[in-house]
Amino acid sequence: MVHMYKLNGHRGAFDCAARVAYPLSALALKIIETVTPPLTPECPSALRYAMAKYDSHDLADAYAEVYALYEKGLLFAEKAPEVSTAPAVYAIIDTSASAAKEKIENAAAAGFDHMIVLVRDGCSCLASSLREAYAGKADLKLIMAMDPASLSDADISALNEAECYIQIPGGDGFAADVLALADRGARFIDAEIPATEAGRKDAVRLAKEMDKRQKNGASFAFASFDLALLSKEGFDSGKAACADCWAREICGGFRLSDTASCTAMCDNERTLIECAVVLGEKE
Repeated sequence: MVHMYKLNGHRGAFDCAARVAYPLSALALKIIETVTPPLTPECPSALRYAMAKYDSHDLADAYAEVYALYEKGLLFAEKAPEVSTAPAVYAIIDTSASAAKEKIENAAAAGFDHMIVLVRDGCSCLASSLREAYAGKADLKLIMAMDPASLSDADISALNEAECYIQIPGGDGFAADVLALADRGARFIDAEIPATEAGRKDAVRLAKEMDKRQKNGASFAFASFDLALLSKEGFDSGKAACADCWAREICGGFRLSDTASCTAMCDNERTLIECAVVLGEKE
């Protein structure tokens, strides 16, 4: 499935199966909303008349953007293009510090070599030791839940070195706390995002600020965005509750309830995916 997105001034088409974004101009998106297949290589005269208020050269360039996606089979296709390789599936490990290594070993024994490891009572020493112990053996996305007030500069440096996300308490206005920690030098951060409209708007604001910092050479990673594009344990894009959701090929029902029903977290996940897409766009 191809999802058309508009967020923080970014516009484009996102191939959900291949996880590839194709940035588009605003005019190209208007054309996509106007035309119907089959498309011809040259901009049709009917479209030129319908969009006569636009400069002809701009219209031709925008149509070329659209046709390039159409030619690749990404727009108006009855069947999505084949994806050469399936994305890695990550085991989800929610653990205490004392049980972290045992749970990682259990996941490895179950056949997982990609894992998202959230340690509820984390510390910088554990992050460093886990990173060293499993270097070259397993792909670990480490997250340590910590009190930002207790973090020393040495802790932040060690966590950065271990490429470990510092998870701080979430809640309304969480973006300000994330940015404050980034200003202290943390390069890998996370926070639990409220499943509310306010929480989603704060996530979008955070993505906008991260985009600005990225362009200014002061980027940092936010786990909830980075992990949104990863396939999680139990991935199944064919769940009935997900049938009408454009994100199903990415989320795979990860946010459904225990009874396989949609939840408010489904709305969160779609927002996080769009934020991840725009932050990952290449110029």
